[in-house]
Amino acid sequence: MSWFAAVLSSWAYMYKVSVPFHMVFKSSILLVNMMIGAIVLRKRYSFGQIGSVVMVSIGVMISTFAALPAKPADDNVEGQIDFWQWILGVAILALSLVFTGYARLLL
Repeated sequence: MSWFAAVLSSWAYMYKVSVPFHMVFKSSILLVNMMIGAIVLRKRYSFGQIGSVVMVSIGVMISTFAALPAKPADDNVEGQIDFWQWILGVAILALSLVFTGYARLLL
């Protein structure tokens, strides 16, 4: 499972995802681990832990929107392809985070 998550994470680079964005986005594993812990393991977290994870997640969302490529004009077909490739890369990266969190749960 963790091998598949690593492959997905590396695969995101093929879809116009930059290295700095990749590193920041991977820090949202905190939220994934907390959600899996709460849902699957029935863990309970303190208000301070939840607040810290929410603050990190807000920072990741801000960086995601800051890294978003400019939406191209309707007549710029290549720019539209780049935009949708980036969106696909972010989706692959998010899927990689879910698999990483699940793999850590199994350990």
